[in-house]
Amino acid sequence: MNNILNQYEDKKVIYMKYEQQIKKLIEFLIKEEGIEVHAIDSRVKEKDSLSRKLKKKGNKYNNLEEITDILGLRIITYFEDDVDRIAEILKKQFHLDEENSIDKRKKNDPSVFGYSSLHYILTLNELRASLPEYSNYKDLTFELQIRSILQHAWAEIEHDIGYKSKYEIPGEIRRDFSRIAGLLELADKEFIRLKDFLKGYAENVEKKIQNHSLDLEINKITLQEFLNKSSEVKEIREQILSDLKVAMESDIRLIENDIRVLKFFEINSIAELDSVINLNRDKIIEFGKEWMKEYDDDTIKIDASITLFYLYYVLVYQDYSIDYLTKYLEISSMSDVAYDEFIERFEELKREGFEL
Repeated sequence: MNNILNQYEDKKVIYMKYEQQIKKLIEFLIKEEGIEVHAIDSRVKEKDSLSRKLKKKGNKYNNLEEITDILGLRIITYFEDDVDRIAEILKKQFHLDEENSIDKRKKNDPSVFGYSSLHYILTLNELRASLPEYSNYKDLTFELQIRSILQHAWAEIEHDIGYKSKYEIPGEIRRDFSRIAGLLELADKEFIRLKDFLKGYAENVEKKIQNHSLDLEINKITLQEFLNKSSEVKEIREQILSDLKVAMESDIRLIENDIRVLKFFEINSIAELDSVINLNRDKIIEFGKEWMKEYDDDTIKIDASITLFYLYYVLVYQDYSIDYLTKYLEISSMSDVAYDEFIERFEELKREGFEL
């Protein structure tokens, strides 16, 4: 035991460096596959924790390399099916110790409540271990847990409560534990179903907009797809910005605000929006160019939905009153400073006799 603890002291710094390297690598591999995860946590086992483990296991270990969890990582996914997707990625990039790895999600013991993680014991494969930046870590193993965020929630609560077996739990609440575990498992499956539905819905919306079949309610997916695919929206935007050099960016967070504003103008479908844009095409361009005169090149960033931005102003300006403009600014969540500036600008345009 003392020999192993001495080895640990000698190699702790190496493990800590390896922790940073391997975490960055796994983050990169997951991102490359386009998978979003909730968190990737890591730790190097503390000496006290290792000492307790050695005492508990007796003479099981002869040297530090036999202990597979000195370095541990945990990946928490949003969706349960991403656990298997990530597992497949990592099996291709690392050597998997199948004998010591276990998928605890597939346990058949009905006396154990809930469900748990996929546990892998991994080492660098030969190709990666041959690279200079990984040469110091070629013989080091690490433990990796992969679980969904709901599986993680169950594990954390279960750990806090302190009951893992039905034999430990008072009979009066045994059924409650089983029901909660079943609900969480069902919720995991339902979230996957919803994700798949939304993916299919988005693909169907894209096809409909490409075919100019616009009888679609306005929501985050339909509006974003329309703004991205409509040639009319793009042409108006380019006309407004033709004489300017400004940064173009897209911010999906603005979509929620656009939906709220469109409802304010009683525009409830993509077909209605397309019709209003086409009807006011020249006015949107004219108003946009007039408004943009106030800005110097490169002083502002323009969102990709600028066509909607100036459509709103055209609609307000055509039926202009201070009250109407004020209601629009309130519904669009304008800041107090911008609020006063916009009212002043509209008033100025009216005084100058600007007409649409």
